[in-house]
Formats: sequence, C-alpha cells, structure tokens
Amino acid sequence: MKRITALLLMLLCCMSFIGCGDGEEGNSNTGSSNNDSSTDDEEFSFPYDIETNDGLVQISNIYLLQEKTEHGYEGIIAVEFDFSNLESDDWYWFDKDYFIGIYPGYGVGRPLSIGTTNRKETEIGSDGKKYLFYHIDETKEEFSELDVQLSIYISKGSQKYQPDINIPSTTCVIGETFPEEVQSIFDVTLWK
Repeated sequence: MKRITALLLMLLCCMSFIGCGDGEEGNSNTGSSNNDSSTDDEEFSFPYDIETNDGLVQISNIYLLQEKTEHGYEGIIAVEFDFSNLESDDWYWFDKDYFIGIYPGYGVGRPLSIGTTNRKETEIGSDGKKYLFYHIDETKEEFSELDVQLSIYISKGSQKYQPDINIPSTTCVIGETFPEEVQSIFDVTLWK
C-alpha cells in the first residue's frame, strides 16, 4: 500500500511539473510609441518621432555612403536629427545630457557591421539639425542588396527612449556621395 501511495504521489508530482508554464503566452510587452516600430519599409517614412522627457526629437533622414573596396563595399552612415520642436536652450542641454546610439537591427537579414569606435557627431546647428556619422565595416554585398535594419536609441542616464526602432535600410538614401548639405557637414567633422 505504501508503494502504491508513493507511486501515485510521484505520478502526481510529475504531472504537476509537466503542466507548469509561465502562463503568459500572448502577454508580450510590445511597448508603445507614436510610430509603429514593427512596420515594414513600405509603411515606414521619415520624419520619425522620438518622445523624450525634454520634448520631441525627429529622425529626419538616414544616408548610407557606399564605397567600393577591393573585395566588397564599405561606407559611412549619416543619421540626421531634427530638434526644431525644442527650444534652442534645450538644444544646448540635449547635447550635454543625452547620448544617441545606433546598432544593427536584429531579426531580419544580415546586420551591417557598424564600427562604434569610428563615431563622429555634430552639435545641434542653428537650423536645429544634428548629424551622427558611423563607419560601416566592409560587406560582400552592396548595401541596397542587404536586407538589414538599423536600431536607433536616445538615452539620458539609465533612461532609454525608443530602444527598439528598426529602420529598414531600403528607406535610407544610399549613394556613392552624400547630398551636398550633408557632405559639407561631414567634411567639417574631420573624419579620420
């Protein structure tokens, strides 16, 4: 009798472990923003709004400068931000208090390898524009052939704003040269 009781108790324990789960299927944290971060490139467009505690910042465009190498392609990414929704005094404090970062998006295609040590940024100009430049490591394919995404975030201390924005590279301006106004700003950064 003791053996049957022990066997039933073990069976009951096993069944309870098998039935255990986190019970949170379908309860994923999707976050919220004024833009749909899961959107595909046909629906995505610039400007892209990022709401911070100090006001609205927009990503107004992204440019990918692609240069042919001996065995593939490398280049520079230029992200254009628009701060015209903030007061000019806030521009000064934004440059001091916030960090803007970029990294390859995940989940789609092959990520661009972005050299985080080769980073240049401008201060916010009189037109309210700020540019971030990163070196893109060599790839085998042209940028237009890669199905990649880029993730951009803004942080202030431990607070991160929009850490999951995935911007399809097909929405970016890809070329062998930057537009004239971006090139003139890029030249001033003394890229080395």
